[in-house]
Amino acid sequence: MQKPFLKLSRDEQADVVRPLIADGGSYGSVAKRLRVKRGRIAGICRDYDIKTTHSAGCADLPKSDSGAVLRLAVIEARQCIADDGHRCAFEKQPGSDYCGLRQHQALEKKRRR
Repeated sequence: MQKPFLKLSRDEQADVVRPLIADGGSYGSVAKRLRVKRGRIAGICRDYDIKTTHSAGCADLPKSDSGAVLRLAVIEARQCIADDGHRCAFEKQPGSDYCGLRQHQALEKKRRR
């Protein structure tokens, strides 16, 4: 029996995968959710230029002090406010107005004094 995801056209599959990856999903977690193999998701992401912070090609992405990869903010309300009066591209850390970059977290500490 074919799975519903596999009945979709390749373009429709990309439309399903794109928001799941944008929400921080990895190839493996998205594949598990859609009940397909990881390689299918990786191929869709490659073919439709869907970027994920979980792929091996993202080793150079900025990380917080804890080592977590910083996620790009999808909507403005989630963006860090620390970039010289402009919004930073990364998501705020939970309970903060700033992302996990060390220099931006220093601004958070300075502001609280």
